[in-house]
Amino acid sequence: MFYLILAYLLFALVVMLRHRKTLNILWFLMMPLGICLALLGLLFFTEYISYANFIMNPLFGGENLLIWRLNYYLNLSVFGMYRLMNLGITLYLLGALGYPLSFHPNRSVRTGGYLVMLIIAGAILLNDPALLQMLFQPHTIFHAIPRVLSTLYLYNSLLRWLIRISLTGSALLMGYIHLKTPPIFKKQSLLIIGGIMPIHVLVVVLFFWFPSHSIHIWRFSTLKHISLPYTRVLASSIVLLSFLSMAALIYTALVYNSFELKTIQRRRAFQATMKTAHSGIRIFSHSIKNQFIAIRLLAEQGLLQEAPATAQGELPSPAPGDRLQQILSICEQSIARLSSIPALHDRITLSCQKVALDRLLTPLVMEFPQVTVSNPIPQASIVVDEHYFGEILRNLIVNSQEALLNHPAPRIHLSCERNLSHIVIRVTDNGCGISREHQKQIFNPFFSTKPSIRSWGLGLAFSRQLVEAFGGALHVESTEGVYTRMELYIPEDRSPGEIP
Repeated sequence: MFYLILAYLLFALVVMLRHRKTLNILWFLMMPLGICLALLGLLFFTEYISYANFIMNPLFGGENLLIWRLNYYLNLSVFGMYRLMNLGITLYLLGALGYPLSFHPNRSVRTGGYLVMLIIAGAILLNDPALLQMLFQPHTIFHAIPRVLSTLYLYNSLLRWLIRISLTGSALLMGYIHLKTPPIFKKQSLLIIGGIMPIHVLVVVLFFWFPSHSIHIWRFSTLKHISLPYTRVLASSIVLLSFLSMAALIYTALVYNSFELKTIQRRRAFQATMKTAHSGIRIFSHSIKNQFIAIRLLAEQGLLQEAPATAQGELPSPAPGDRLQQILSICEQSIARLSSIPALHDRITLSCQKVALDRLLTPLVMEFPQVTVSNPIPQASIVVDEHYFGEILRNLIVNSQEALLNHPAPRIHLSCERNLSHIVIRVTDNGCGISREHQKQIFNPFFSTKPSIRSWGLGLAFSRQLVEAFGGALHVESTEGVYTRMELYIPEDRSPGEIP
C-alpha cells in the first residue's frame, strides 16, 4: 500500500513538472495528490488502531516499520492522522469535480460548479476532531453532550452522503464530457475515465466509514475500541484497482499525450528530425536539380536544332517541339521548387509562445478574400509557433483552392470555435472531395492526389507533424464529390498572462 502511494505521488510529480500550466491538468493533479494524502493518513490511522487494540492490520498483514519510522519523523497525533485523511479526501473531491467541470463549455456552469465545490470542501474540512474539541469541550458541557452528539452524527451522515454524491456527480460529468468529446479524442477520453473510475471506487471502498470516527476521536482522543472494517481480500482488490488505474493513466499519457507529457518531447524530436534532414535535403535537392538542369539543356539544344530546319523552308512536325517546350517548362518549375526547398528548412527551431487567435486568423482572411468566415473568431489564445502555424493554415487553404480550380461555384469556409479544452479550426470546401482510401494516406509523406509535377505530397505530412508538436491533432473529413473538411485541434491556453 505504501508503494502504491509512492506510485501515485510519482505520477503526479511527473505530470506537474512536464505539463503546461493548464487549468484542467491542475485540477487533475489534485486527484493523485489527494489520494496520496488520504491513503497515507489511512495507513497511519489503521496502523495505530491495530496497535491500540492489539490486532493485526489487514491492510499490511502485520506491523509496518516503515510507517512507524515515517510517523516518528512527522510526529503525527491522532488528530493529525485524521486531518491528513480529511485534507486528502477534500483535495481528491475538488479534483474529481473540477477536472470534468474545467472542460464544460458553459462558463456560468463552471463558475457555479466551482462554488459548489468550495462549499463541499469547507463542509468536509470543518469536520475536524481538533476543531470540534476546541468548540465543544466534552468535560465542561456534559448537559449539552446528547444534543451535540445527535447534531454531529447527523452532520457526519450528511457528509458521508455528500462525498458519495460528489463522486457520482464526477462520474456523470465525465460521461457527459465524453459524449461531447470530438471523435478524434474519444479513445483518449475513454482511457482517462477508465483510469479515474477505479480511484473513485477505491475512495468509496476504503473510506466508506468516513467521517464517522471523528466523533470518537473528539470525545476520547484515542483510537481504542475502533474496529477495522477491512480484510485481506479487500486489500488485494484495492491494489488491483489501483494497478488498473495507474496502467490506464500512464498508457494514455504516453500514447495519447493526454497530460501533455510528450508535447515538449515532440517539439524536440521534430527539431532534431529537421536538423538531421536539413543537410540531407540540401544534398538531395542539389543533386536532383543538377539532373533537371541537364534535361533542360538537352531540351534547349533540341529546340535550337529545330530552328535551322524551319529557316530552310522545311516543315518539321510540331509535336516534338511542343513536347520539348513542355519538358523545358517542367524543368524550370522543378528547378525553382528544388531551389526553394533548402530555404524553407533554414528556420528549424520552433519558437512557441502564447498568441491570440484573432492575430493568427485575421491576416489569413485578408490574404485570401475568397475565404468566408462562418462564425466570429473567439477571444482565445493558443501556444504555437506563429510562423509555422500560419504556414499550416495557408497550406490547408491553398489545397482547397486547388481542389476548386474547375468548380462552377467554389466556396471555402473558415470556422473557429471552442470544443471543450481545444480550439477547433475548420477549413471546408465544396470541391471534389477525397475518397476513403486516400483519406488514410493523405498524411503520409510523398503521397498526393494531385499530379506529381504540381505537388510532392509533403504539405499535409509536414503540417500534421507540426500540429502534433504543438500538442494538437489534424483530422480530415470528406465525402467524395461533395466536400472536404480539414479540422485542426489545438489546446486552448487559459493560463493568466499577457498575450503578445
